[in-house]
This record gives sequence, structure tokens and C-alpha cells, in this order.
Amino acid sequence: YKLAKITSELSVLTKGIFTMKETLIGTLEIKPKSILEEGLRKELVRQVSAALHNSLQFNIPNGRTKQALTEHLSSCIHIFKNLGNRIEGVQRSMIWLQDFLEVDGIFIFRTEISRVMKQNTERE
Repeated sequence: YKLAKITSELSVLTKGIFTMKETLIGTLEIKPKSILEEGLRKELVRQVSAALHNSLQFNIPNGRTKQALTEHLSSCIHIFKNLGNRIEGVQRSMIWLQDFLEVDGIFIFRTEISRVMKQNTERE
């Protein structure tokens, strides 16, 4: 039910945006589809950044015993699997949205993921 409701709301919103024409406000040209795509990109970056920040939290083991390191390795694998599932879900959402929004969702996803990863790498 919830997915159907969200899909319906998205369809109404998208229809409204696509029926809008490009508008001039003074010398500034407003393009509704560009605003929609920009908002989609910002939300994608927000979701991916939050997933990375919330998922990549590691507890360093106190001891250097084989059991402690094995448990740590198991914990890391679990963390990365959860992160992978979350990012995959975001990617599937972008694929699903591209049909409704008439944007290249895969291109946007790849571009923004690369940008987030580059920023995080530079920050480290």
C-alpha cells in the first residue's frame, strides 16, 4: 500500500513538473526538469553519504588473539554486506525513478557515487 501511494504521488508530481514550461524571472531562466534533477542528485548524495557515515563504524579489537581478529573480520564483512545492500537499494530506486522522471538514473547514480567517494577519499 505504501509503495503504491508513493508511486501515485510521484506520478502526480512528475506530471505537474513536465507540464510546466520554462519560465523567465527577469533574466533568470527556470527549468523545472533541471530543478527536479538537481533535487534528485542532492537527495542521492545525502542518502549515500548517510549510509557511508552510519555503516562504516568499526570497533577495533583489544587483543591480537586469533579469535579477536576473526571476530573483527566477521564484523567487518557484516558491515560491508549491509552497506552494499543499502547502496544497491538506492541504485534500484534510481533505476525505478528514471522511468517516471525521464532522467538517466544510472548515469546520475554513477556520477554522484563517484563524486561522494572522491570527496571522502580526499578528506581522509
